[in-house]
Amino acid sequence: RRVLFRSISVSVVALGVALYFSLASRSEPVYSAEPIRVTAGAQSDSSTSLIFVHVAGKVVIRDKVVDVSQLKMALMGGDMTMNGKYSTAGNVPKVDLDMLINNFDIQQTFKYFNTVAQLAPVAKYTTGRFSTSLNYTSDLDQAMMPVTKTINGKGTLSTQQVVISGFEPLKKLDDALKLNK
Repeated sequence: RRVLFRSISVSVVALGVALYFSLASRSEPVYSAEPIRVTAGAQSDSSTSLIFVHVAGKVVIRDKVVDVSQLKMALMGGDMTMNGKYSTAGNVPKVDLDMLINNFDIQQTFKYFNTVAQLAPVAKYTTGRFSTSLNYTSDLDQAMMPVTKTINGKGTLSTQQVVISGFEPLKKLDDALKLNK
């Protein structure tokens, strides 16, 4: 049995509402000749400014693939369940996740998920909550971050009490259309 990492740390990044598995040696691919199974179960992780509570689920590491199954956690004022894989098996690392997100706070999501900031800058000026059922795929770069041009997503989105204020492109559109005059 050969394992090319000493530890795994799980934190949230990107739209990635994806989990990011930080390996002790990032230059080495995820590898194990036999499956390594981790059953996650924690009440909270306050080692970062992002708080995860009630974390539960299964993580299996085998043949350069990290497979997450029914990984559930409370965060962003809501909760998330994830199933999917991170793979370093090919030439380009990839992620393929199915996510069910309920009642996330838009401002918190913008603050902690850098892909949301990149893909939806309007979120900076938005308050409210959202829920989504999303299939998310992308290639990953050397730092295991999503390669923006390869991001694909399919799903549904619902919002609650959303207000956008101070977003300059909408102000210019309002001025041009004279809707509020």
